[in-house]
Amino acid sequence: MRGIVPLFAPLAAAIGLSGHSTFQAAPEPCAAVPLADTVTPSREAFFREVLFSPATPRTPRFDDYTDGSYHVDKLDLVTGLPITAAACAVLLHAVLVVGPVGPLWAYHIFAFVEQADTVRLNALVMPHARITGKATRTVDRDSLAFWLRRFEDLPLLSRGVPSWPASEERLSGEFSFDLFLAHWSSEGGRYFHGTISGAADADTALVRRVLEHVNAFARGVTSTYPITDSEAGRQR
Repeated sequence: MRGIVPLFAPLAAAIGLSGHSTFQAAPEPCAAVPLADTVTPSREAFFREVLFSPATPRTPRFDDYTDGSYHVDKLDLVTGLPITAAACAVLLHAVLVVGPVGPLWAYHIFAFVEQADTVRLNALVMPHARITGKATRTVDRDSLAFWLRRFEDLPLLSRGVPSWPASEERLSGEFSFDLFLAHWSSEGGRYFHGTISGAADADTALVRRVLEHVNAFARGVTSTYPITDSEAGRQR
């Protein structure tokens, strides 16, 4: 669909779309499954990159060629992330995955996790199987609840987990939709999916509404990877 990549410009800019390898201190180790922070990419390591905002020495080592390096699979991510969160004693409220979009098959991932009396949004961008940006901010619970309710009413989205014929390859299924939202409460999980990059040109206005809603939480984030000079100064 024409215009889909420019619409993501604010999102990419907010998260910090670049390839620098600057990193900060490693996140706290998981409570139930202590894992040493190594430089080896893996599926669970990627889930921890999503759950924790600081970068690690491993962050720039995800790529398209290293054995064990993670390639985003939206169903696998939404299935596995809550398991890793529980192992890390992290309360995961919601996760939104947008992608693959653009010529580099970029993914934009938003994870909302409990933090004291508020919620922390951790955002990650991954084009061509490389983590090129991480960022974070806090949001209050009421704002998140409102955002999720509005999301459920957005056009071009369908309720539930997407499915495809058993004869269809998983990669084809992965490319058959490019937006997946899951959020959990005491009542269980709620799932929504949709296609925005493949929408008809007539749906441009509807797609814009979806992306503007996504970008609403991307604004105001602080980059944690790569870290900018001004942000480094504020942290000294």
